Amino acid sequence: MYVTGILGNLAAGQVADLLGRKFVIMSSSVSHIIGALVVASSYTRTQIMVGRLFTGLSLGLSSMCAPIYLSEISVTAVRGHITLLYYFFYGVGFAVGTLVGGGFATVTKGWRYMAAIGSFLSLVQFIFFFFAPESPRWLISKGRVREGRGALLSLRSEDYPSSAELDAIKADVNDNAGKGGLVQVFKSPPVRRALLVGSLLHMSQALTAFVTIIVYSATIVTMTGIADRTNAMWIVTGMVGAALVGLAVGLGLVERVGRRALVLTSLMGVTTSFLFVAIVFTLIHVHSPAVELPPVDLECDAQTCAECTFNGKCGYCFSGGQGNPEDAACVLADSDDYYNGLDP
Repeated sequence: MYVTGILGNLAAGQVADLLGRKFVIMSSSVSHIIGALVVASSYTRTQIMVGRLFTGLSLGLSSMCAPIYLSEISVTAVRGHITLLYYFFYGVGFAVGTLVGGGFATVTKGWRYMAAIGSFLSLVQFIFFFFAPESPRWLISKGRVREGRGALLSLRSEDYPSSAELDAIKADVNDNAGKGGLVQVFKSPPVRRALLVGSLLHMSQALTAFVTIIVYSATIVTMTGIADRTNAMWIVTGMVGAALVGLAVGLGLVERVGRRALVLTSLMGVTTSFLFVAIVFTLIHVHSPAVELPPVDLECDAQTCAECTFNGKCGYCFSGGQGNPEDAACVLADSDDYYNGLDP
């Protein structure tokens, strides 16, 4: 998924410049529809992986092109807010998805319904974008000035000075003609510094494994002793809700305190939070319950639950209460009956 997402990111800019912003966004919708339907109908791990490849490609295409499209169709006065709202509703979608996931947690094969819902939402997006105007700036950059003017007028109210904006877009397109490409970016020191700062900010988010923790948060919560996965899902919903509150606060403060102050504050908060997570994981490992029974398979030879579950092929099985495990064993994850494998 992440590999195709990277490929989608890399390809989106060039394809968007060549074929248009709408084409890329609608293509991402089609890719997600295919991927979600493949996942929903999967009966093997390979099928799920193929579906995830398509959804990853969709994410890569849309995450690159959607902010560009929004910025190019927005008026200058609210352009920054529109872009921020995009990321805010990204968080809203995450929160709603978690809520729906919690609702389907007790439904047999509920994950299939979750995937199917994703395909339906992508279909809705595809239909809406079919009727949406293309980016006026892109149309003008391709010499299609009349179409660009029509697209701009469809996006503005009658009393808005659209002619002045159209002239400004044409002038900007002419000034920047032939100046695109990575070579030109690296030749300009101010642009190069901005690119470096932006890249480091994105890398800092990725390297903190924030997305990984969110994706596997239900599993992480169960590691704390909450066995019921439904309850774990609702706890995760609260976590995502907290992230949504943070997005809303940032949206309200960005124009008051500035971008730099918010970035530095959030980075300090992330550092503190992940330090706490690291300490908790260490304590879980140190106080992990012991494996009492000998292994049937040497591949699952472990001394503690943490050591056992670190191996993706093995699982920790026990009888008795969760707080007081008895006859604990480390077994292959696909083993139906460990105890039948032991010598009498």
